[in-house]
Amino acid sequence: MKKTALSFLLAAATTAFAQVPTADFTGFYEGVQLGSNQSKSSAGAGVSKTTTYPGLVAGYAVEQQGLLVGVEAFADYHNDSTTYKDAGVGLKVGKVFSKVLVYGRVGATGNWPSWRPQIGAGVEAKLNKNFSLYTFFSHDKATDSGITRENNSLVVGVNYYFR
Repeated sequence: MKKTALSFLLAAATTAFAQVPTADFTGFYEGVQLGSNQSKSSAGAGVSKTTTYPGLVAGYAVEQQGLLVGVEAFADYHNDSTTYKDAGVGLKVGKVFSKVLVYGRVGATGNWPSWRPQIGAGVEAKLNKNFSLYTFFSHDKATDSGITRENNSLVVGVNYYFR
């Protein structure tokens, strides 16, 4: 009896999970974000700053069979960072699990004093057909004119998908 009940529950759970529709992360989107930036500079005796900042993001992605590939542009307005305001572009690659996207982004960011390679990882959850909530961590570091500057940022944002 226990084996029959367990088999029934396992079959029901598997069927229910299989019927959960996958969210659609395909298409154009734009969003707003609020972040925390920790920056360091080796200039002089070294400078370390933590700032809270607003930002913007926009992109386009294609999803097929749960795999996502896209491009994403962003602007971070962390005025008090050792690198001032930044903007950049990156390649976004991820995997969709039901209504959640787990992704990485590699690209370039910069403005002043130079462009820097950036890597990051995030999680995005669809709230409905058009809106999603996400969090993203990024890291960039470069040396320019003998000064090393490094940023670590954690953002929370909302995207709007044009449908």
